[in-house]
Amino acid sequence: MDFRFGMVTSGVLLTRRVVETLLPLGFVMAQITIDGNQQMHDASRPFQNGKGTYARVMKNLEAYAGLIATTVLCVVDDSRVDAAYELIDTLAEKGYAKRRVRVMFSPVMPTPETALLSAAPFYVDDGQWGRAEKKILVEIAKLQIYAAEKGFCDDLRPKHTWCAMQRHDGRHFTLEPSGKIYTCPTFIGRDQKYEAGHIHTGIGGIDTLLKTQYTRSEKCLSCRYLPICADCRADALHRTGDITAANSQEESYDLLVPELIKAHYRLTQRRATENAK
Repeated sequence: MDFRFGMVTSGVLLTRRVVETLLPLGFVMAQITIDGNQQMHDASRPFQNGKGTYARVMKNLEAYAGLIATTVLCVVDDSRVDAAYELIDTLAEKGYAKRRVRVMFSPVMPTPETALLSAAPFYVDDGQWGRAEKKILVEIAKLQIYAAEKGFCDDLRPKHTWCAMQRHDGRHFTLEPSGKIYTCPTFIGRDQKYEAGHIHTGIGGIDTLLKTQYTRSEKCLSCRYLPICADCRADALHRTGDITAANSQEESYDLLVPELIKAHYRLTQRRATENAK
């Protein structure tokens, strides 16, 4: 059986020795997190003793880059945008684009309540949360375009995505060391009701709940962005407090997709000109 695997990690313990040990077992990719420049990253991701982790993560990356495909995730909010651009420039200066390193960006959860995946509904009556979310999504699109220009993103066109919690044809599971099974890694360590089962008892729990109680809404099925929308259940919970709720992202896609497609076209034309030379 052909077995391949990857991991999502802080990058602190992912040394070259670890990578070389795992390669024969099928290790092919890793996602690590670097939150902008050193100052920003060390402030948001320190060791327990308060010392920053940036230097360790970058040292490790330098040692194993090229052995596996590596995605650097940068988590962004309004205060981190400039630091994210610095990260792209730093990685470009080190030549990581040619060493199988790619960069992606994700927004910081807007409130502590959403980060905790609270099951209680939450709403912002004045709409400030919605406006803040749109602003950071636009900034992330600009960052992704800049990263593509530096060689850290091969294709800016929106890709078909899927939600692990809804994919019942090809299975996708995440295991805790304790043996607990989750359909979506977002729910690891959260409330027991988000577990999908256990290796000794099989699959059930939230997996069965979504199979029996979740169907896409008519609005969702008629949306022009349906082919590229994962309709993420974790995001539905963040937004509404209900894991089975409708979760339209049409407004966000309207904001971003046209610009990304235009940027991809410009990038393709530029690369074609450079190759012709």
